[in-house]
Formats: sequence, structure tokens, C-alpha cells
Amino acid sequence: MKGKNNFYGGIVLSCLILLGVFTFTDLEISKSLSGMLPQFARLFEIYGYLPSCLLACGMSAIGFCTHKTVTRPIQKVLGYGLFPLVSVAGFSFGQIVLYREVWKTKPQPFLLLTISLLLTAVLFFIVSKIPAKQLSVYRKGALASLFCLILLLLSVEILKSVFGRVRFRDMTEPFSQFTQWYVMNGPSSHKSFPSGHTANAAAVLCLTLTAQKKQTRQILWVIGILYTIAMAFSRILAGAHFASDVLVGGLLGIGCVLLSRKLFHLPS
Repeated sequence: MKGKNNFYGGIVLSCLILLGVFTFTDLEISKSLSGMLPQFARLFEIYGYLPSCLLACGMSAIGFCTHKTVTRPIQKVLGYGLFPLVSVAGFSFGQIVLYREVWKTKPQPFLLLTISLLLTAVLFFIVSKIPAKQLSVYRKGALASLFCLILLLLSVEILKSVFGRVRFRDMTEPFSQFTQWYVMNGPSSHKSFPSGHTANAAAVLCLTLTAQKKQTRQILWVIGILYTIAMAFSRILAGAHFASDVLVGGLLGIGCVLLSRKLFHLPS
């Protein structure tokens, strides 16, 4: 236990040191890296949100198909309404990203909603065919994941509104609009801090909440961390975020996963 605490303490200390370094080097890092590897940056910018969207849909399906075990009427009603809503929202957001970033067109709301409803119905039907005993094992992890994703979404949006930091790619020399990450500029159209893409990449670690074997959780942690690092790097290359933006975004995502694990009493 002491060794684990020392490990986590070391990670926290390292992140604080990095944040301190980025406080003084944010602008110079972006000047040096922005514009490099454009295809790599563009790939993550377009598809970066899709894994968390699909994760929300999948966890909602598990929650919906195992919800018959709930006995309290109010919880049953809320659950049967919430799970489809989250899934439809996940599919809708995924489509919006594809329409705007890939197809370069504005989605029609009715068509968007219809497709999302159909995809949700198909997904829920497929998941319902999984044996109930096997599916119930994943219910608590699925609920923890949905809690994590919703908490993360709200946290990121609130922080973006509070800090109102200008993105590097929206600046022009001599970069007079640049502000340090800790400066609260208030609500605006500028939403650089923290990085939503990086936070959502870290949210993929919610898969560890449903894994039953410790070895599987460890493998998923490694994959999730590597994916988060790649996403963070791509956002700096795209000029969309500063180094401190992606660091805090990643930590926020990981923090929400760990908090969900604690609140739902899931194994580490």
C-alpha cells in the first residue's frame, strides 16, 4: 500500500512540476511545434471525440439492458429515460463531428436525430442478446463510466467558460492575446483551457472500470495513457491548445475516472 501511495505521489509531483514548467514555456512550445505533422494533428482532431462518444453509447446500452434488476419505481423510470438519451446524444455528437470536419456540411437536425435513434435501437437490441448473467457483471462499471463521462463533460465546459483562454492558432504576432493558464478571462468564444479532446481521450480509461481481470485493467491503462499522450501532442501540433491545456485536460479525464472508481467501489 505504501509503495502504491509513493507511486501516485510521484506522478502528482511530476505533473505539478510539468505544469510549473509549462507556465513559463507554453507560448514558446507552441511556436516551435504548431504546424508540424499536419496530417497526424488533423486525424486526431477529426476522430478524437469518437471513442468517448461510442463509449457513452455502449455503456448506456449495458445500463439499459440490465436495468430490469432495479426495484425502485423512480429509479427505474429515470434509468429507462436516461440511458437512451445518453446514447442518442453520443451518436448525435459523433455525427456532428463527421458532418463538420469530414463532409464539410451542416447536418439536418431531423435526419441527425433519426439516425441516432435508429443506431441506438440497433445497439440496444444487439446488447440485449447477450446473456443477462454475463451482462450484469458489467453494470456497475457501465454506470461508473457514464457518471465519469457526464462529470467530465460538465467540468470541461465550465472551466472553458471560466478561463476563456485564446487558442494559439487564433492569435497573430506579437501574440498579445496570450495569457497564462491560471488567468481567468471569463466567458467568451475562446475555449483553449483545458483541452476537451485530451480530456475525452483520457476518458477512454473508463474501459478499466468494466474490466474484471487486473491484468486486463493494466493493459487498458497503458493503451489509454498512450492514446491520451498522442492526443495531447496532436493538439499542440494543431495549434489548438497549449501544453498546459493538454496536461490539465488529461489529468481532469484521469481524475474523473479515478473518482468514479472510488465512488462506485470498483477494484483498482
